[in-house]
Amino acid sequence: MRGDAGVTRRTRVLRWTLGVLAMAAASVVAIVLVAPRITASQPGCAADYPSYPTTAELEASADLILRGTVTSVVEDPDDPLSTAIATIEVTATAKGTAPAGSTVEISYTSCATGDWTEPEAGGEYVVLLDDSADREEDWLPTPVNLDQGFYGVTDGHAVAGPGNPVALDPATLQRLGLS
Repeated sequence: MRGDAGVTRRTRVLRWTLGVLAMAAASVVAIVLVAPRITASQPGCAADYPSYPTTAELEASADLILRGTVTSVVEDPDDPLSTAIATIEVTATAKGTAPAGSTVEISYTSCATGDWTEPEAGGEYVVLLDDSADREEDWLPTPVNLDQGFYGVTDGHAVAGPGNPVALDPATLQRLGLS
């Protein structure tokens, strides 16, 4: 049976079916293309820091290299950048000015995921800090980067995090009382 324009019922059903399939295919393509962008834009552990391939470059980038115990970590749950402030009681300093027994507050981007050593209250760390540009604004020192800015101290050794292939210089470790 033919309709007004000479189109059969079968042709109308076929066109409708093809239209529905085209819309479904377009939806799948949109989800595949857009979903990764939505996920990537969600707040999390993304930060843009330089990375240092050698010990010399890493240590040269730091204004302050110290060993100390984290006495507190305060995180702002309302901060979209997940900023944390850690207070560190200094044990020794290899570079910069932070006398043993003093305390230093640092600021860093905190996150529950990542391939780095995140400081915890009560933990002992070697910390490599950038402080040169921050002095003008009276901001707190920050790690040179998240992967390489913190080394855990275990049994008298500085232990790099899983995302950090760079060891510290033996002379630096000696100044910090480590091996």
